[in-house]
Amino acid sequence: MIVGALSLALLAALAPIACGSPAANAEPAAAPFDPSAVRVDLDVDADRDGVVHDVLDEAGEDAWTDERGAIFMVNYDRDDAGRGGPDAIEFDERGAPVSEDFVINGPKDALDLTELVVRVEGIDAGGVESAILRAPSLDHIKGVHVFDAIEPGRRSFWGGPGERSTAIDLTDRLAPGGETTLGVEGLFFRYTQPMAYGGVFEHGYSGELDLELVVTGPGGVALGADRVKLRVAPLALLPNTQDAVEMWGRDSSIEDFRPAIQDTVALYSYHTGGDQWTQDHVEVGYTHAPGRPKTHIALRLPRARLTTDGIKDDTPEWPRERLLGPDAGLFRFWNFHLDDGLNAGDFGGNIEVMPPTQAWPLGRIVVGDTISPKLMRFLEDQAAQAPFSINVGWLRVGHVDEALAFVPDGSGWMLAAAEPAQARALMKPLPPDAVFFARGWTSAGEGLAASPESSPTELVDSDGADFTRPEWELARYVRIYEGAGAGQVGRIRSLRSGSLIVDRVWQTPTVAADTGFRGFREASSSVSGQIDGISAPPRSEWLDVPDETSRYVLVEDTLFWLDAVGREVPAVISVHEVRSDSLMWALNEAASSKLDEIVNRVAAAAGQEVSVVRAPDFFMGSFAPETGVIEDAFAFAPALSNLQTAGGRIFFGESYAPSGADGFNVLQKGFAALMPGPVHAIEAWDRYHRWTGNVHCFTYIKRAPYEFDWWRAIPDG
Repeated sequence: MIVGALSLALLAALAPIACGSPAANAEPAAAPFDPSAVRVDLDVDADRDGVVHDVLDEAGEDAWTDERGAIFMVNYDRDDAGRGGPDAIEFDERGAPVSEDFVINGPKDALDLTELVVRVEGIDAGGVESAILRAPSLDHIKGVHVFDAIEPGRRSFWGGPGERSTAIDLTDRLAPGGETTLGVEGLFFRYTQPMAYGGVFEHGYSGELDLELVVTGPGGVALGADRVKLRVAPLALLPNTQDAVEMWGRDSSIEDFRPAIQDTVALYSYHTGGDQWTQDHVEVGYTHAPGRPKTHIALRLPRARLTTDGIKDDTPEWPRERLLGPDAGLFRFWNFHLDDGLNAGDFGGNIEVMPPTQAWPLGRIVVGDTISPKLMRFLEDQAAQAPFSINVGWLRVGHVDEALAFVPDGSGWMLAAAEPAQARALMKPLPPDAVFFARGWTSAGEGLAASPESSPTELVDSDGADFTRPEWELARYVRIYEGAGAGQVGRIRSLRSGSLIVDRVWQTPTVAADTGFRGFREASSSVSGQIDGISAPPRSEWLDVPDETSRYVLVEDTLFWLDAVGREVPAVISVHEVRSDSLMWALNEAASSKLDEIVNRVAAAAGQEVSVVRAPDFFMGSFAPETGVIEDAFAFAPALSNLQTAGGRIFFGESYAPSGADGFNVLQKGFAALMPGPVHAIEAWDRYHRWTGNVHCFTYIKRAPYEFDWWRAIPDG
């Protein structure tokens, strides 16, 4: 019975199924949803190996230290030749972002983006109610563009200067299978100045990107959250020890380098959109993030000019036209000179890089103390090369490159700094009628003297020298360097036996330094005053007729200074006059002390012993002997320390100093003996030196980035 009863009960239980009732086709009941089985993960390249790993990158992904932490990169190059500006964003003269580009412009542009991986596992994408990615503040997300894939043609869906939301819903962008790769594109270098980038960042831009992913499931149940931190890669500047890749200069002046450089360095020129001071227009460094290409960045520096309508932007256009391209970016710094006033201390000649040392593997940026605080802050904010300043306010232009240069020395480097005492010692053996700033043949060493029989247009030689003889035929100018008429330069019309006839005479200074500018009418008081003032026009006869007290020298040709109104004045001057200029040498003694301080400052900043060479340069300018204050100083002869290095050579301006007994220019020979490699003189007088500039000033070198990764060489602290 029991069995029957059980059988009936079993049949009764099975009957609905056998009869085809609705319950016969029902699905098995779904297992209850388990939120703990869901994994929410946000991953970045925390270990900086260029690849985002699920496990290896987990540690420290939400922090940033010298050893770990994700890095993204600004996208300022132009990988699409059809675009006019940088791939991501460009800046106007006020530092405000313009021409923002929200699209990935081809496969090379895609290489500039950094990966951000979202993993939501253990639940179908359709089961996710919300996946919210948020930043702690707008300043974080305004600094980047975020893409839903790193593919050509993709458009940014979050971020940029105009962003108004600190959060974005990724739910519809989650890929089936649990892993979604987003792309991050940097728009700004770190710059913590309040109202940075035209007011985009009220409190300045920290360069950090903190992100949190929060995911909820059915019914709003929390499924998990994760956080990561990224930081923008800095702009790193490059020292002279890095190989030259390209040399830039204006117009044909760059061709003077080709015979020495040959094909070792590419030479480029620009013809419009900037003056001849190429060095001052840009600083070309580079930026780099793990797994991304090393990208050169041309930092366009603040430049303005005073016009009748006020201060106007004077930022050259050639860097935009010629430097921008694949893996070559362009960043225009805020031209605060429009509001703060002109300041040459913000130009490129005032920004140099001390090569790497053991304490500072990336090197250190050296600036003159004439730099503006705003630009200095930007350099400091890169937190990579610890900028420090030296005293250059006593120099006329106020630039670092007026005082020193860094020179490659095999596997190391040397500091080359000006030293007037070196120049003075090299001049000591020279005869008094040896001359500076003459071209071609000179009669130095002849000891010529005038006779009292000289007249307003004739100079009679006291020994009756026969100037019609062949050895005198190259004489075109005469300089009276001592006695009656000293300082006069005459153009020779004809040479006779015992005399010469002049048809044009200039009155020029016999000293190079003065005690301060006294006005245009005193332009002839010193060479430096002559350059600043208005010189007297030449006359057709001697202003002061030579006599038996007069000593003179003949030269084939002379260089010319330019005065304040562009009038040319003969530059030829004797060693006697230079050696006798007591005020100038007092100025140079004070300059030597300042240069010693600069050398000591650089050596201390290096954190190690520095090899120093002192170039035989000396200065002219204005000096107050009673106080020892240099009002301003600039190189008398084209400065040897204002040099450029490229292609294994050291280039400097032809100094036109006197020749020694061996026929070699005494300053250049002394300089070459100090340099660690081959040297090459470049003609720089007419277009550069008489405008108070030199070889370094009119060239810019684009150099190879460091071979090592900058993040592996961040100094402690």
